[in-house]
Amino acid sequence: MGQTFGIGHADPSKLFEMLKKTYEVEFIERNQLCQSLLFSNRMVFPLHNEAGEVIGFAGRTLIDEKVKYVNSSNSIVFQKSKFL
Repeated sequence: MGQTFGIGHADPSKLFEMLKKTYEVEFIERNQLCQSLLFSNRMVFPLHNEAGEVIGFAGRTLIDEKVKYVNSSNSIVFQKSKFL
């Protein structure tokens, strides 16, 4: 199921590699699309646009934390209010 939907555990290098399939490294870094610390200890779900490109991530904690769910920060390619 993880391969079909792209679901996985937060691993900074894997998040970055997934984004590199669509975007240039400079673009990823400038727009802070890969915020590995934000997704630590979380199950991560890639968020795709209508073209099927990864534009951000949503994460659900795997441990007892005050904040259960987090999403990528707003950027030029991901705007939570318009996407979710």
